[in-house]
Amino acid sequence: MIKSQTDYAMLMASLPPHALSLWEIENKRLSRVQLDKHLSLLTTEDKKTLDKIEVALHWAKMPSIEKAQLAGKNAEHLLSNLHNTFLEELIIWRLQIRTIMAAIRYRKLNSSVKNTAEFQGYGEIVSQIKKNWQSDDFALSHRFPWVKQAQQLFMTNETVALEKLLLNLSWQHYERIGQGHYFDFEAVIIYVLRWDIINRWAKNDQQKAMQQFELLVEQALVPLPLTN
Repeated sequence: MIKSQTDYAMLMASLPPHALSLWEIENKRLSRVQLDKHLSLLTTEDKKTLDKIEVALHWAKMPSIEKAQLAGKNAEHLLSNLHNTFLEELIIWRLQIRTIMAAIRYRKLNSSVKNTAEFQGYGEIVSQIKKNWQSDDFALSHRFPWVKQAQQLFMTNETVALEKLLLNLSWQHYERIGQGHYFDFEAVIIYVLRWDIINRWAKNDQQKAMQQFELLVEQALVPLPLTN
């Protein structure tokens, strides 16, 4: 069990480094079972904290307004008990992305709605989103330059490109804030969150491959396996 900074260093040293680019991930990636074996070195308290952060920031399909609200409440409870400024800022950053994407989705599904009172999210950006509801980027591009692109991809139903944008956004953000955190608990958190992104993108690739295979089958371009 980890009791000192040296033990965190040993844990991080035992983990294979992530690729420089999310798009350079090889098929032979660390499985969740393998990752959990490494993480078994954490103390019970650290493991609980890690689990709560993963749940709060779990990658999923475009959140519904109800799911976004529930995730926000769970995250608020976590933040109130975390007492770690670095991790608090990390969580808040992801919640802001989730809030913006939930607003984009809610606005499209309720295009005729003028009253934004029902929309809820996390943080101070909620008031700005409501104030600038009719603006494509909610007047947030100065802080979040990717919003206009995300809005366009969502409106044109380019779901794969949108997910790629959001995954890479988080991948690069975690890499950037991880500078200076190499052999501490924060480094462990960042490593696992980046692994979550790898896992999410790998599943996306598998889904696309299966969809392509099914299309080829429908077009009779690949043979079906023989059955007895």
